[in-house]
Amino acid sequence: MYRKLKLYGRRTVLCLLFVVLGLNGFAGTFKLGSAKVILTMEADDSSAFEGIRPIIVSSSLLGAPYNTEETPMKRIESGVWTAEIETEQPSSIVSLIIYSSDSCLAMNLIRIEQNDSTVVCAKRLHDGVWNFSVNSDDPINKTWGYSFISTPENLATSLSRREVTLSSISCDLSTRFNKADFNDHRIVGRTFQEMFEERTDFSTENTWQKCVEPWFSNNLRYGFAAAYELAYRKKANEWFGIPRDSVPVYPDEYYNFLKDIDLSDEAFFTHMPVSFTPFYFSYQLLSRFEDIPSIGDMAPTDWKAIATKRLTSLGMNLTPNFIDFLLATAYLRQIREGTTLTPAQIQNVSTAFSDDLDKIILQKNDELVEVQKQVEIFDANRNNNRYPTHQQIFASPKNKKEPRKRLRLAESGALAS
Repeated sequence: MYRKLKLYGRRTVLCLLFVVLGLNGFAGTFKLGSAKVILTMEADDSSAFEGIRPIIVSSSLLGAPYNTEETPMKRIESGVWTAEIETEQPSSIVSLIIYSSDSCLAMNLIRIEQNDSTVVCAKRLHDGVWNFSVNSDDPINKTWGYSFISTPENLATSLSRREVTLSSISCDLSTRFNKADFNDHRIVGRTFQEMFEERTDFSTENTWQKCVEPWFSNNLRYGFAAAYELAYRKKANEWFGIPRDSVPVYPDEYYNFLKDIDLSDEAFFTHMPVSFTPFYFSYQLLSRFEDIPSIGDMAPTDWKAIATKRLTSLGMNLTPNFIDFLLATAYLRQIREGTTLTPAQIQNVSTAFSDDLDKIILQKNDELVEVQKQVEIFDANRNNNRYPTHQQIFASPKNKKEPRKRLRLAESGALAS
């Protein structure tokens, strides 16, 4: 029980503190690489650096909801810390948190670029306040100022208050429905829409760049769509115990909300590390429409044509990069559900993409192959009363943590519709 409460509290703190924002410069391709973050701190007394613990919080474009990576920055000399962050896009947004002993000294968002170093400089003033600056003209990086976390200028905390308001929506939504409502798609659709508008119609004293609002609202919109509107059968089961197969299949009219989601590169793919991800939305979207087939050994161009025709009929304003991402989701959905790619699929993946989506898919497939091999070894040893170690079962030569994490996600139903 204590562990559950601790994990819940940790997630709550992360949700409250770290929201990621994208403003400019999104490159419309997916590329594996890394970016360096350097923190330098200057003070009259070197004892000011004692207890300083900076951490980078990042999130995979293809991750499950609220799945983040924390990378502690390594101290390389007095007042200097550094970290190398693996990224999937040429430009990404992460959160930098600087702990001082048991308290949070500073926290905000930073944009990082592959094959480049982003330097955050901190100087302690005579009154003990830290003044921060970043070697970048990016609007996000320019929001770094003083070590006052709750100021309106701090985008991370200002935006996270709105994120938390929406993430607590499930506590109220179930009381807005009756069991019989799920027989009528018009009631369900109207109630969902009303609730979303109520929770996102903010009058706030916070001030930020005007270009923030459309991006952030779109992130909230597709996150809400994935978690609630596309998952209406799951919610009917959770709230009222209605078997999922007993909930009617809603007509296309119900999905009018999909027209409101901006799928352009910057609006959709620039995402926050502690929230719902673009992959989660795409995963849920594919789970809804039986006339979009599983990818199987189909030619990628044929599958994309079918998906494009079906989603266009719903009024979605599709983009080439989104359709490529949806194709990648189709392959990754199969992998996450425990089925490795066939030789024909591997060949199709190798030629279907002009960027690094193929590398990402094939790497995830290799990890699943390795996990299945270790499970087979476990089963064979168990039959012979010889048990492998915990590390032997879950280790992977490419990424020792990811297969184990993916198994936990599968068991918890993190991506289940």
